[in-house]
Amino acid sequence: MRVPWGTVVGAAAGVVGSVVWAVSLAVYQPVMEPSGFHVFDDGTQTLKLAENFTYWPREMRQLGILLALAGLVLIGQAAKRALVGAGGLGAVWLAGDLWLDRIDIDGRPALVGLAAAGCAGVALAAVRSRGGAPSRSGRHLAAGTAAVLALAPTTITTPWDKPNGAFGVSIDTALTTMKLATAVAFLAVAVAMLAPALDTIRALAGTGRGRGDAGRGRADDRG
Repeated sequence: MRVPWGTVVGAAAGVVGSVVWAVSLAVYQPVMEPSGFHVFDDGTQTLKLAENFTYWPREMRQLGILLALAGLVLIGQAAKRALVGAGGLGAVWLAGDLWLDRIDIDGRPALVGLAAAGCAGVALAAVRSRGGAPSRSGRHLAAGTAAVLALAPTTITTPWDKPNGAFGVSIDTALTTMKLATAVAFLAVAVAMLAPALDTIRALAGTGRGRGDAGRGRADDRG
């Protein structure tokens, strides 16, 4: 059985989003967490809670979740069931993301488990969302949203004073890779969302050319 390429793109977006989320949460969130104390001139100390440009793992986590949900909507052809499923999964996912951040989850086993859980969540939601009527307006809205979100990774920056990366990969290289993968995946989702409309336009154009050729043929016969 032939699988629609929109489903393939949606599934790929779900995988990329899940992996980006898992890597950002389990690997780079702990690396970027501020540590130590601020010491003031009067000798008082306060715990470091935040520093400039240390928020990029959170931003990438959120983009990863949104990318996976966009893949889910694409698989469901923006039908009402798919939108409701994406909304429900998104609420649960974001709540779980906050909880996992609070308990400071980290490590390679956590990375693998989180990525697998994200993919499984998208797959389960996709199965439960099957059978809905495709929505043309929903596809257009989702395509526009995905196109805008493709620009979001370009706004994410790392701190000037960067700690060492993980797995022997520098922070800059890791972030650039995740940003590029996320942006490309969002663009692919946007194009796949608009593919049915483009097919319709091409079909109408082909019909128009066919009618024009037929008309010219009849004119030639009369001549």
